[in-house]
Amino acid sequence: METLNKFNSEKVIFMRVIDDDIEILNSPIKERFTLGIEEREYFVRKSRSKEFFNFYHPSGVYRCISDGKYIVCMEITDMVEENEDNRKLVRQMSESYENILHFSDLVIHDVKNYVLILEGFLDLVKEGDMSAENIEAMEKAISMIRELVNKTSILMRDSSKIKKERIHLGDVISDVFSRFKIEIKEKKIEIVKKCKVKEIMADAIIQEAIHNLVSNAVEHTPTGGKVTVECVPSGSNVKIIVRDTGPGVPDELKDVIFERFRTSSGMGMGLGLAVARHVAELLGGRIWVEDNEPRGAAFVIEIPKK
Repeated sequence: METLNKFNSEKVIFMRVIDDDIEILNSPIKERFTLGIEEREYFVRKSRSKEFFNFYHPSGVYRCISDGKYIVCMEITDMVEENEDNRKLVRQMSESYENILHFSDLVIHDVKNYVLILEGFLDLVKEGDMSAENIEAMEKAISMIRELVNKTSILMRDSSKIKKERIHLGDVISDVFSRFKIEIKEKKIEIVKKCKVKEIMADAIIQEAIHNLVSNAVEHTPTGGKVTVECVPSGSNVKIIVRDTGPGVPDELKDVIFERFRTSSGMGMGLGLAVARHVAELLGGRIWVEDNEPRGAAFVIEIPKK
């Protein structure tokens, strides 16, 4: 009995089966390892099976074995918690790997589509059809490939590659609007710029986030509508708000619209809003969408000024 009391009494419990009851043999653990009537009956039943079994006690998780007369239980709480952590890590790695595969498949799919478009128009050019319309279509396909590569590279960036510099928000917004001058002219969209915050310290990729939000706004704004970009102070942060007068975003989509591959246009991979969210988070901020009054959507990026 003295030997049992000295033998790793904090981790190992020795019990003896006495008729329909049990007795804990190493006395130092008795106060911590208390058992009710049902738990004692459970041990008696398990002792007859002479097989390994687990026992969950407020003091920890135990792995037990019995020869019918004696029961030995070893605490395995640490191992169980470590295994659970490992399982969580494996699940996370597996999910990340599946996302990467899915992402790669979609990138390859889109690139193939654009290449097929280029090949088709290239055949026409070889046959002597050098019309401006065909050349414009080829240029558009090349532009789409370039944009896809750019968005993919941004999504692969992490915070270690962020380099802050002085950003003139008014100039950035004007430059972004200039990229859509053809679409804006064709749809007769009214453009409004309200910038109360002139400069911030941020990485230049903020321009890509604004570009994607304006692109989304121009796409969904009907002919004769309006797109507004505002920069307003918010404590130590700045809010960049892109408003449109399109159909708006249904409430059930407001939480998922920034996910990768989510698109409402049916064209491409739906990476624009995902890129905007990734950029906002890289810069220590966040992004969300609200209803724009009287109609449309208002996408808001909030990031630190410095």
